[in-house]
Amino acid sequence: MLPINRKGLDSRPLSFVQERLWIINQLNPESAGYNVPVAISIKGKLDIGILNKAFELIIARHEIYAPYS
Repeated sequence: MLPINRKGLDSRPLSFVQERLWIINQLNPESAGYNVPVAISIKGKLDIGILNKAFELIIARHEIYAPYS
């Protein structure tokens, strides 16, 4: 799979789902209707370096998360 070159683009069009969520948020910005709280219990040792690398790979692979990098 080849990466898409997005350099030089200031904005991208929203998908229909993203547009719908944006409109709903504009109508009621205080709503938490689309926030999904999740907790994960991890037992045993946790290698923070490997966990960070996993998140970096997810962010690199899915451009929707790029603002969080």
